[in-house]
Amino acid sequence: MASKFFRCYNCNDPKGVPGRDFVADAAKPVCPNCTLDGTRGSQHANMIVALRTMHYDAKHGIVKCRGKNVPACGAKRLETTAMTGDPNAVNCLACQATEVFKAEKAEFNAGADEFEQPADFPIAVDPATAAYVKVEG
Repeated sequence: MASKFFRCYNCNDPKGVPGRDFVADAAKPVCPNCTLDGTRGSQHANMIVALRTMHYDAKHGIVKCRGKNVPACGAKRLETTAMTGDPNAVNCLACQATEVFKAEKAEFNAGADEFEQPADFPIAVDPATAAYVKVEG
């Protein structure tokens, strides 16, 4: 059977935000965390939502503000209808495993400390928790 991405709104993600993503058989989506059955017609099927696979469209080498119009994972373009240049929105596991994705994600997220600081003391972003932390000294 074909696998698909789903989100269970009965669970929270690791950061505590409602909605935990998982991969399951498209015909029988069952949350691996809480075991809620999302099969059509089941009592709580509305708590399990199918997600669209979002592929990564790497930056074009010459044309600015454009992608190559080819998924980083190499999926055929005819089979792929959703792509983005924002690496934080990509949920295709094959795209996330590519070197171009990893390099561009690191570059995309590198400037997080350059935003206006919302405090009257120096802060930085802790990469492990993605939270602001006070810089001592």
